Amino acid sequence: MHPSPNHIIITSQATQQLATFLVNQFPPTATHRPVIAIAGPPASGKSTFAHSLASQINNLTAAHYAALIPMDGFHLTNQQLSQQHLTKIKGSPSTFDFSSYKKLLTQAQLKPATPYIPFYDRDLHEPVARQSPEHQIHSQTHLIITEGNYLLLDQPPWTQLQSLFSFSIFINTSADICTARILNRHAQSANPKPQAQIDQHVSHVDQPNMQLVLNHSVPADCVAIWP
Repeated sequence: MHPSPNHIIITSQATQQLATFLVNQFPPTATHRPVIAIAGPPASGKSTFAHSLASQINNLTAAHYAALIPMDGFHLTNQQLSQQHLTKIKGSPSTFDFSSYKKLLTQAQLKPATPYIPFYDRDLHEPVARQSPEHQIHSQTHLIITEGNYLLLDQPPWTQLQSLFSFSIFINTSADICTARILNRHAQSANPKPQAQIDQHVSHVDQPNMQLVLNHSVPADCVAIWP
């Protein structure tokens, strides 16, 4: 057994140490892939950290050893949001396809399944399903990393996920920093929305979602903060 890191400041060295811990703690088995969950408020840096952690694990082991399943790939499509009158609150818990996300996580855990992974295109503002090797769980994959806002939420149906996780990490980033990052993300979009629409969405949707995640997530095995 290796001591579990319960608090880290995210640096390259700390990420490498966490990767080493996870590889040692969860060695490959013939039938099961452990799932490492990374949660945190919107724009807290979950995706950046998840990609870095997966890369560090693969550098320590082999290509495809760790695979990433982003929850953002399970946004409802814009057409579905419109049909369900949810467009104005896109990004809130009810605007994700929870059942499909849970189904894929459950399937990905079981070897030798090699499902494809949908992803979210920030230029199209749509989830995309593409059957390509870079968006697939491979037979050589032994560890799943998944990241998303609501993975540790203490409210149903999200509480159903927590029994699937072998280890959980919470990215504790302040709401002010997250808000600044969201505004910058909109500014850099290939298809930017009108500023008034952006401001309204941030204040009425993004910021309440930040508070929801910060105040209503169950404790994680490890808390990580950006320096």
